[in-house]
Amino acid sequence: MQRVAIVGCGAMGRRHGQAYAAVKNAAVSAVVDTNREKGEALAKELGCRWLGSMEELNPREIDFIDICLPTNLHVPAIRQASGITRNIVCEKPLALSADGVEEVRGLIREKGLRLMVAQVLRFWDCYVRARELVQSGALGKVNSIVCTRRQKRPAWSSGNWLSNVSLSGGLAYDLLIHDVDYVVWLLGKPRSVLGDIVYAEDGVPAHIKAQLRYDGCTADLFGSWGMPAGFAGGALRASLEIIGQKEMLFCDNGGAFTVTDGTGEHQESLPGCDAYAAELQYFADCCEQGRMPDRSSVDAVAGSLEVTRLIDRSAAEHRLIGLD
Repeated sequence: MQRVAIVGCGAMGRRHGQAYAAVKNAAVSAVVDTNREKGEALAKELGCRWLGSMEELNPREIDFIDICLPTNLHVPAIRQASGITRNIVCEKPLALSADGVEEVRGLIREKGLRLMVAQVLRFWDCYVRARELVQSGALGKVNSIVCTRRQKRPAWSSGNWLSNVSLSGGLAYDLLIHDVDYVVWLLGKPRSVLGDIVYAEDGVPAHIKAQLRYDGCTADLFGSWGMPAGFAGGALRASLEIIGQKEMLFCDNGGAFTVTDGTGEHQESLPGCDAYAAELQYFADCCEQGRMPDRSSVDAVAGSLEVTRLIDRSAAEHRLIGLD
């Protein structure tokens, strides 16, 4: 049984904590947060102990650390965690800069870390099934992808740090990176990107649009923190459409999965899963079996981080940017 310490007891720390109930070979033994009230509340919910800092963790009592802190704290937390354990899973995005990614790569080499970035769409059943259909050639050559990810402005982060671009990276890094990472996982890096951000009256990013251009295919991505408060009952709505020369598919996080061919629309029923539990199950298995988490390693997601940085730059400079 893998003993886990969750670092960060906010919304994502709680989500990970709840997901471990479905992970057959891992259990949360401690939660870490400088905020005693939040830490003790989550510890009580999960039936474990609360610690005020990572320094209080005993390396002999921990098999891996799960980092669920604000984005700007990821790299410092990985640096600190690497002195406690070789096994680390970190919420997305890994870092806000290329230098941060390189520092983590250096730590991996220096300390032999087994480190996974929690890019959850790589484990979400409908997105995984869509990728299988593309790779099998069932859709034919893909010529269009459309991804949407929309919700009201997030106000659940501590101190509303998500709305502070210097801490979260804003819409590109916190929200759109899900779909950027998925498209890069599906097709590789594009030849060019175009991004645009619309800001609310108070200067907070509200909507982001990006186009990833490939030879013979475009991927159009739309992310929003600017939906009306009543949109989707306050929940997030995400969808994926892939059009190929033979067939197309549409799926969303509401459970729809439709394939359309020359004879009409066909609904496909998926077994359903908790994608957060699936990604943490994968990492627990990697730790237990001594394997590297290649499906979502730093090297695996580095391309999507590069593309995200260029989308952000494209939006700031109002121009198309090509990749080398």
